[in-house]
Amino acid sequence: MRSRDLLWFGYWCGERHGGGGRGRIAGAAPAAPTVVDGNVLLQGTLVAAADSDEAMETVKALRSDLASAVQGAVAVGGTTATSIDTIAASIRDRTLIIPVVLVVITLILMALLRSVLAPVLLILTTVLSFGAIMGVAALVFNGLLGFPVPTRPYLYAAS
Repeated sequence: MRSRDLLWFGYWCGERHGGGGRGRIAGAAPAAPTVVDGNVLLQGTLVAAADSDEAMETVKALRSDLASAVQGAVAVGGTTATSIDTIAASIRDRTLIIPVVLVVITLILMALLRSVLAPVLLILTTVLSFGAIMGVAALVFNGLLGFPVPTRPYLYAAS
């Protein structure tokens, strides 16, 4: 990272031109960058709470803006970044693992039952009943009991 990039980062944080930047990172005096083996470490504190949607959008925007403005690899870390990465990994794993497990179980049932139709029907009824239970649970918890609808996808929550 060159000095031009450091100035750009300061502008992005709202430190330049009297706070005229994006201003989503706290406006305290910036810490001096730490340089080790050509790698530059910059520290910033988000204005929004670390677990808020605003903080997640800020980190996503910071990652994309830095990736396009700085040559080489850029890593944005912290609590919010870890949460974003965990949610992304969870979604990716859910969309890969659940179908693979269902296919493997179907193949095992086909071998054990020596049938093609029975295992398919067993898997379909299991998936259908799981979906029905999730729908009933959503109606009860969100409709009757008034719990808020989750805004972030979890392993079994519909997103």
